[in-house]
Amino acid sequence: MPVVKIVNSKPDNWMGTKCFIDNREIHNVTAVDFHVGVDELPEFRFEMLGMPDIEMNSRVIIQVSPQSITDAISVLRHELLQHGEIYYGFKASLKSALIAYNSCGLPFEPEEEIAEKILNFMIGEEQ
Repeated sequence: MPVVKIVNSKPDNWMGTKCFIDNREIHNVTAVDFHVGVDELPEFRFEMLGMPDIEMNSRVIIQVSPQSITDAISVLRHELLQHGEIYYGFKASLKSALIAYNSCGLPFEPEEEIAEKILNFMIGEEQ
């Protein structure tokens, strides 16, 4: 379980507050929410600009606000790979579009294979 530390050297001014997870400073934090239920582990939710430079298994939640299309695609890629049902739903949607526009089909590659290749290319899994 990671150790979270929020440091503010100026009690009257929260500007310049620093956030640490396991003694590593977390940059670009725009907000931190803290929640704890009486029978739960404490939970910190960090809202950030851009992508975090850390990865860990924990109850720390990092919410990203993309600053660019590249960041947004990276967030989309992460979500698609983390949640298989979203990935397969997106692929099925691409497949139905390919069928509707008669872009594939036998004797060429089946629509499902083309849809998967397009999706993997979009999220950076295939070059």
